[in-house]
Amino acid sequence: MNKSTRRVNKLQTAESTIREVEKSTRPNQHWHLLCLATTWWTLFFILGLPSNYFQTTPLWLIIVFGEIVPAVALGYFGWRRCARAPQHAWRRAMWIAFYMSVPLFAFDYLYLSVHQQRGWAFFETHWYLTAFYIIPWFLLPPALAERTHCRRKRQRDDKNGQFHLLLTYD
Repeated sequence: MNKSTRRVNKLQTAESTIREVEKSTRPNQHWHLLCLATTWWTLFFILGLPSNYFQTTPLWLIIVFGEIVPAVALGYFGWRRCARAPQHAWRRAMWIAFYMSVPLFAFDYLYLSVHQQRGWAFFETHWYLTAFYIIPWFLLPPALAERTHCRRKRQRDDKNGQFHLLLTYD
């Protein structure tokens, strides 16, 4: 194989990689994530209206239903999204973390800082909201980065005929 043939092969490989990246981050997927984040915030907002955006809610309810349940739902959603294409798990995890934190911060900022004129003090008074701005970044990318190096393999046990799932790492 001569040098020009190798260059053409490298160019074709680079082009196919670019096509793969474009497929993994299509605009409709971004739109879907933005709509999902907007719906999530709207639901949280409507549920919080009777209690002044959860200011009069007991602490244990805030922690369970404002932090733990959404974090578990986000982890499950992120795992399912990234399971479809393990080779793009890291990129998808980063986009999901972005869309599940930055738009929520923007909506909270517009409502609390601009509409209710609290300024940046809402970080102190509404700490339970600010905690969820960083949870997606600590939850999804580290957990799903491992998925890109993990291969699942089913192996049959000859003694009793059952299958076992083996995880091998590259």
